[in-house]
Amino acid sequence: MKVVDMFEHDNEADNALEELFREKLQECHIDYRKEDWLRLKKRLDLLFVGPERNN
Repeated sequence: MKVVDMFEHDNEADNALEELFREKLQECHIDYRKEDWLRLKKRLDLLFVGPERNN
């Protein structure tokens, strides 16, 4: 087996899977809630910056 063969994959299957994801994303609707994003921001700030940040 050549190294190139290891990285080949079925483009038709990839396209079908991508199309499935696109269809399902069209069906999905999630409401934007500002308070959810503010809570997430605080959690991410603590995770990546640490508790010493005061804003």
